[in-house]
Amino acid sequence: MSDKPCNTCAYYDPIIKGDGSKPTNHGWCAIKSKYPVVEMPGQTFPPGVDRVEPGELAVPHIVEAKGIVRHCQQYKAKPGSK
Repeated sequence: MSDKPCNTCAYYDPIIKGDGSKPTNHGWCAIKSKYPVVEMPGQTFPPGVDRVEPGELAVPHIVEAKGIVRHCQQYKAKPGSK
């Protein structure tokens, strides 16, 4: 069980503001989400994510950056985080 914020997890993929200037307070949980088939211009998905089939919609699992999901068993600390 996790007692750490989602943004310290290796699977946290921050949502960036439209102008690309800075992250928002939310992100995708890359291990629990299904990403679109194709990345949009300027977008880079984390390596190894699940992707939907062509013609299907993405299935994002959105989490708060500083939120703690106590029942999460997939939490994996980012390298260098405490």
